[in-house]
Amino acid sequence: MMKKILEHMNHEHKDVLPLYVRHFNNRGEEVKEAELLNVNEEEMTLKVNGSEEVKVKLTKKTKLEDLHMELVKMAKMAREALGIPREVPCKHAEEK
Repeated sequence: MMKKILEHMNHEHKDVLPLYVRHFNNRGEEVKEAELLNVNEEEMTLKVNGSEEVKVKLTKKTKLEDLHMELVKMAKMAREALGIPREVPCKHAEEK
């Protein structure tokens, strides 16, 4: 399950990964790219700009099987707070 989550996020949603770091860790636009390395019920670990490992707390403790909805919610929160519109139509009905 973990491998599937990481592959999906890093390939299908790599545009939102830096936004998690920028919004939830109060970082600036220097965060250009991020790769999801790990996730558990409380936080995700990302590699920022190819070198720095950063932990981002989830907004609530979340079982891995429910992680999808938590990440969708967090992506929406980050986009709204940072004033970044979706560039492509969403693939997930929950994001509409």
